[in-house]
Amino acid sequence: MPKRTLIPLKEVLARTGLSKTGTYERMAAGTFPRPVKLGPGMSRWVDEEVDNWIDEQIKARDHESGQSAAAPGSQQELSMYGPPRWAAPVRVWMGSALGGNIERYSADDDYAAE
Repeated sequence: MPKRTLIPLKEVLARTGLSKTGTYERMAAGTFPRPVKLGPGMSRWVDEEVDNWIDEQIKARDHESGQSAAAPGSQQELSMYGPPRWAAPVRVWMGSALGGNIERYSADDDYAAE
């Protein structure tokens, strides 16, 4: 039998990114693992159950989009979403090195002209 650990609510919240209210709402709806009661006012969650819930959320997301997750910055992500907005090329022309006129051109300017 694999070793399982009981974790406190604070760690559940850190792992899932849910709020305390969101966690209890999902438990009431039956969509989140219920805690193990260890005594009055003391509850812990089985870490494996919480991790399985996280895995289910990832699978549901991937199933909805019909694709597996793309690593940030990967070619797959770029083909899915295009380049990030901050990646637009910027060209700068400067006048003399002693502080001449400075003209800035950005790819964003092309969109503004349309």
